[in-house]
Amino acid sequence: MHSKALQVKDSTIVFGSYDRYLHAINLQGKLEWKFKTNGKIHASPQKVDDKIVFGSFDKHIYILKNDGQLLHSIATKKRIVASPAITQDNFIVVGSYDKNIYVLNINGEIICKYFVDGKVFSSPVVLPNGTIVCATTNGKIYYLKPKVSYTDIQYSSVK
Repeated sequence: MHSKALQVKDSTIVFGSYDRYLHAINLQGKLEWKFKTNGKIHASPQKVDDKIVFGSFDKHIYILKNDGQLLHSIATKKRIVASPAITQDNFIVVGSYDKNIYVLNINGEIICKYFVDGKVFSSPVVLPNGTIVCATTNGKIYYLKPKVSYTDIQYSSVK
């Protein structure tokens, strides 16, 4: 297991595993539920509102209810290794091996997608001013700064 655990309710903890499941256990360690994907789960899940978001090696970003029911499955072209980041406005930011950074709303709609010319292995960070910072395997660090909203982003890179 590579995934960091996330507490989603007072008594429920979730974590991903290379067995292809997102597991939910209670504080006594008893399995509450598990959600199967078609790939390993390397990245740590994140909480947004009352939902759980995570990526899988099966090339999908998943949004679940806190009880493990699937709400949305968003396809990318390559595996998801990095953990998602959540903005102050509850947008979901996820990088993929397909060399894109995706910004989603909590309804699973892709608000914008940015090609960064390198596989996204590291988890993005969202700064207090809304700027998304992410490193890629091409040796660059990308700064995606929204002008007004996440649908209108400028970006630059530093090597």
